[in-house]
Amino acid sequence: AYMSTMMLTYAGNGSTLPAAVGGGLYSYNYSMSFMTSYSYMFMYRYFKTMYNKLYYKYIYMYIKTVYNKRYNMYTWQPAYGGTYVTYSYRYITYRFMYMFYYMNKTYDTMWYSRQPAAMGGGTYIVYLYPLFTTIYNYMFIYLWYMVKTLWQWIQSAGNTFNMVFNTKSGTSKTMRNNTMSKYMSLYMPKHIKPINNDQLGHYMAGMMDGNGEFTKDGKLIITTDVQTAYYLKKVMGYGTVSKVKNHMVKYTINKPAGMTKMTLTINGKLRMYNSYNQLYMNILSMPVYNKYKNIFKLNTSYNLLNNPWLSGFMQANGKFNLDMINMSGCYKPEMQLKMYHKNKGMLVLMNKYFKGKVKYIKNDNMYCYETISYRSVKKMMQYLDKYHLNGYKYINYMTWRKAYVNINNKPLTMDKVNNMKKKFN
Repeated sequence: AYMSTMMLTYAGNGSTLPAAVGGGLYSYNYSMSFMTSYSYMFMYRYFKTMYNKLYYKYIYMYIKTVYNKRYNMYTWQPAYGGTYVTYSYRYITYRFMYMFYYMNKTYDTMWYSRQPAAMGGGTYIVYLYPLFTTIYNYMFIYLWYMVKTLWQWIQSAGNTFNMVFNTKSGTSKTMRNNTMSKYMSLYMPKHIKPINNDQLGHYMAGMMDGNGEFTKDGKLIITTDVQTAYYLKKVMGYGTVSKVKNHMVKYTINKPAGMTKMTLTINGKLRMYNSYNQLYMNILSMPVYNKYKNIFKLNTSYNLLNNPWLSGFMQANGKFNLDMINMSGCYKPEMQLKMYHKNKGMLVLMNKYFKGKVKYIKNDNMYCYETISYRSVKKMMQYLDKYHLNGYKYINYMTWRKAYVNINNKPLTMDKVNNMKKKFN
């Protein structure tokens, strides 16, 4: 039971006797104030029943006041004559709880008598619909809201807890259900490569859409780093790796058996019409692959976050960077995310997901998507924590991610930022 305090005061008009014994007109006032001369404290709380469901709505208060007969309104008449008594009742619905409290009616005697009017006393029977006092109202509602919010956070953040401490899974259950989590772990999840043939197909299709090439002599060439090239060779069981420049190499498939396996693996997963047309004209038009010509499809879905395609695209064309910018004499760390491609439409689609800008680079004859928004950066990190990069790009991402965590937890010095920048390739 909860304590409720209802203050009751009265004022006479023309008589010092109550109306029930022939006195003048009395009006009764219900007040929540403690600053009154004639007050009577009622401590009562009992609710008989409650709706099973709680509806969380905006604060809605309905107050209905019944005036005395001088105002030609509805009234309540005491048992033994006299004037009418003004009374009021309120039903209050709060923002965080939608409950109806069916209160038991209570009565008590007033100033001039110890007996209620029904027993012949000189007072009114006063019907009260007890309400919460302001202080108890807000204490109860606030505590209830805190418990509800905490419970919701536990249900959601429990997945984040698993992501931080469950090294076997490495990623949260929420993320596995294709839902971007509100929270992000402070620690990098355990590195996981595509776990099945479907994920591998999306990842490789992303790389091919990024910088792959299907040549006229029936070859597939993907330019990437050494670690990623040998990873592709291992999982496909076909292909050769040859050095290009610096740390970049070419992964090449030219044998029909390897090309057939590659074609079936990426079927329905390529997104770029340019890549699709190259494959169709330069590979599937050959007699040896002709039987796959009519079954190969293009992925026309606009959802970029439910498979590793974007991870493969980032592997090919993504770039992470960290810089210190001077803002009116104060240096501030800036997270930079960029993706390059000749197809503007795909970068515009990226922009719808991650919010940034797309610009044309005239010297390179290509488009660039870029963002420095921390919200966009966090969203990309949540995706890449689920669908991991590989090779040196994964190392760059870990450094970039660590910088983000440090920025959000403690300030970065210029030296620390410069040391991190050296790790980006």
